[in-house]
Amino acid sequence: MSKFYTLVHYIEKLRKEIEDIQKSDDEIKKEQEDKTTEVGIVIQSAFNIFGSKDISSEIYQGNNDEDEIKNIYDICDKNYVKLANEIIYVNVKREELWKSIRDIQEYLSNLGILTENKTDYSEFTLENIEIPKLDKEINFLNNKLEFLERDARKNDIEYGKYEGFGTTLWNRLASPLESVKAERKLEAINIAQKKLYVTLRFYFDYYKDSLKLQKPYLEECIKTAKLYRESLNNLLDTIDKKILPFLEISNLFLKSLIIKELVKENKLNENMSLKDIESPKSIGNLKDTKYNIYYTFFENLFHLYTSIETAFKENILTNLMFFKNDYLEGDELQDNESKIRDSAKTYPEFGTFDWIISIDTSEEEYIYSAKDIKFLNYSKSIKEAEEKIKIINEKIADVKKNLDEIEEISNELE
Repeated sequence: MSKFYTLVHYIEKLRKEIEDIQKSDDEIKKEQEDKTTEVGIVIQSAFNIFGSKDISSEIYQGNNDEDEIKNIYDICDKNYVKLANEIIYVNVKREELWKSIRDIQEYLSNLGILTENKTDYSEFTLENIEIPKLDKEINFLNNKLEFLERDARKNDIEYGKYEGFGTTLWNRLASPLESVKAERKLEAINIAQKKLYVTLRFYFDYYKDSLKLQKPYLEECIKTAKLYRESLNNLLDTIDKKILPFLEISNLFLKSLIIKELVKENKLNENMSLKDIESPKSIGNLKDTKYNIYYTFFENLFHLYTSIETAFKENILTNLMFFKNDYLEGDELQDNESKIRDSAKTYPEFGTFDWIISIDTSEEEYIYSAKDIKFLNYSKSIKEAEEKIKIINEKIADVKKNLDEIEEISNELE
């Protein structure tokens, strides 16, 4: 069994692992059921034990975690779809909310409570949700492995010309310099290919780790999006059933106060209609009077309005779906590169010139370069994104608090 054959074996194994993490639950279940049919194959392979070589220690095989989620890619991909669906639903509700906010803005502006620029409809328009792609790294890996496997298979055939004691002896007698040079060239290729494979193996492990981190994060995002949606539903329901009706009543009440003053001053015209009576431009004079509850209502309504703007005006949920890719750097990167060097280390074969003159692999390592491989480090990005979730939850809690206070006052006035 040549070194290139061993390499091909582990490339195939890695490609199988890449396929596995993308499988659905149904595919995994079917695989587990099919395993029972493989018993005969296992028994048959036992007879070949003396004809095979233990190569498990020759090349880095990756993490062996029994608790690892086999289809982690598929789970994360589905969670992104769930989150996107929640956000689409939320954005529809946000657009509905604007219509209610518009009416509240009108009342608050007429009473001189709201003096700043009003929220524009464009700030509540729906957005296109683009689901993040998880297959970028998968495609990168598969392309690299396809190239590496193709060359390793070719080199395995070439290696057969120099494999075995008899072949080596004949080559040394027939063309000693050429055969040694060719064998050293193949050895250099194997060293470079092995290093590239080990780097890709590490890259895949880091990619899986990033998916493992994304899984609980996405679940928390979905939970937050649902809470956000529930808050919107409660808000819309309360605005429709409590706040807007009470605003109509309050408007009539405030106009009644104006009419009362007009009567006192004998300025009421019998031809006047209710539409001709303007609402007061300020409600400050109601504070600490028997009508103080109206003042408190509008004060709390203003607080609710500002908390709604803070919590629901921006597309804050969409920002949770996209976070920058951080890569290993500094000491972490150096430590990882050291592990790769140790795992890819190759020792000269006994009885060869490689013990005396080391093999130059610079040309081969240029062909099988790993310089374009960057290791993902999602822990920092996800930690920053988790802070965003915390802020969103605080904003939702503030809206709920103001909504509860408004409801309490509305109930008193019913």
